[in-house]
Amino acid sequence: MTDFLLANWHWVFLAMLSGFGLSWSFARTAAATLEPGLAVQIVEREGGVFVDIRSAPEFARGHIVRSVNLPADEIPQRAKELNRYKEKPIVAVCQNGMRSKQAARKLAELGFTRPAALAGGMAAWREAHLPLSAKKK
Repeated sequence: MTDFLLANWHWVFLAMLSGFGLSWSFARTAAATLEPGLAVQIVEREGGVFVDIRSAPEFARGHIVRSVNLPADEIPQRAKELNRYKEKPIVAVCQNGMRSKQAARKLAELGFTRPAALAGGMAAWREAHLPLSAKKK
């Protein structure tokens, strides 16, 4: 094994460098995941916003008060609507917390400095008995 590594050190080095680069790239775009109570504190204290990435009908059935509906597939085209939050906390919200992580990463790629995902999504929000609105925005 040692002979192989010594004879092929340049390939081993290249593989390690590639792995490090991939890890670094992912780490740079990884977004924080916030529990509902902490997310409320951060958004309120720092003038951030909740961005509900669910569809318009899902949003209409109940959403976080003062949240913005921006469906996940529309983020690249409509991200400029969030420009006033470029340096503020943006908490992406979906139904169960899975798609919001991807949305937060996408926002980071688009230059937003403080994106996060709501841990557990709307299911966790409801479980925490936090307020909802069914008004259309």
